[in-house]
Amino acid sequence: MTDFLLLDGGLLRAVDPVLLRATTFGHFTSMQVRDGKVDGLDLHFDRLDRSTREVFGEPLSADRVRADLRAAVDEAGSGDLSIRVNVFATTRLHLLVRVGPPVAPATDPIRLATYEHERSVPHLKHTGTFDLTYHAHKAQQAGYDNALSSTPHPARSPKPPSGTSASRVAQNSSSRPRRSSKASASRSSNAACPPTALHRSP
Repeated sequence: MTDFLLLDGGLLRAVDPVLLRATTFGHFTSMQVRDGKVDGLDLHFDRLDRSTREVFGEPLSADRVRADLRAAVDEAGSGDLSIRVNVFATTRLHLLVRVGPPVAPATDPIRLATYEHERSVPHLKHTGTFDLTYHAHKAQQAGYDNALSSTPHPARSPKPPSGTSASRVAQNSSSRPRRSSKASASRSSNAACPPTALHRSP
């Protein structure tokens, strides 16, 4: 018997069950593409290779990632996109590239509910994001725009906000809001790197 998926009682014929592994055990990076170029592209390559070596015990070449990114841009027919690259494994490594519309930076201040929390294996941008999404939803239910986690104080154990209350409000007036659960490669590092084209010039 082979694996199969049902959604609300209906058989999903176009979705490979192996893709579920991409959401349960793996890592990723997210980027904004403008005019076919990505800020700090080498940093994304480094992150994916470093994390793949740690999680799956083998390297991930920049050439392979670049080829899949080029394929995504070609398929989209546009140079302005949002792209997320997931790395997971079965008997071999897989790259799952998700493409969406470009996201413009926010210009208005946002209201953040803060809470004490430390992610598991925080140095990896891994797919275990339930806790971050949970607190973001709780913050939005309480009237905030998002949630911002802070490192727990060493003298006391982590204590998430109860119900829909938040510990305090932070106003962020920068042009790009901080996000607790969906941050892309380090903005501070990317700022020093010129955009890199996904397609090399002839």
